[in-house]
Amino acid sequence: MPDDKNEAKKALKSGEVDVFIMSPISFPDEGIENYVKLGLEHNPDMRFIVQLSWGGGDIDNQDFPKGAFDNVDKEKTPEQLKTLFERNIKAGEAQAEDINKKYGRGKKIVALVPTAQAMTTLRTKIANME
Repeated sequence: MPDDKNEAKKALKSGEVDVFIMSPISFPDEGIENYVKLGLEHNPDMRFIVQLSWGGGDIDNQDFPKGAFDNVDKEKTPEQLKTLFERNIKAGEAQAEDINKKYGRGKKIVALVPTAQAMTTLRTKIANME
């Protein structure tokens, strides 16, 4: 998106943003690090929150979008759900850890929201209902 139309970049460049929330589809996502660098350049005390997304096609987002919605199986068992988003979660955790080490100056500046894990927990509870 061109800079003049990118409201997120404008906000970060203002230096008035203290917390920036992102919701990428799959990990690693180069946009996360780009926004972190830009934000810290204008506000060195900024924090970033990143949502660990779940696959809308009921697949791990590492497979997204290739075939994601061709054969959606919403009847996954609790055992299948346990590993459904595993690769994407691990990739997101690794990216956040790397960014924290690289830019955090000893602090955790990127926090993850366990959205995929919450979705798995909810679906497992529903599957286990009698």
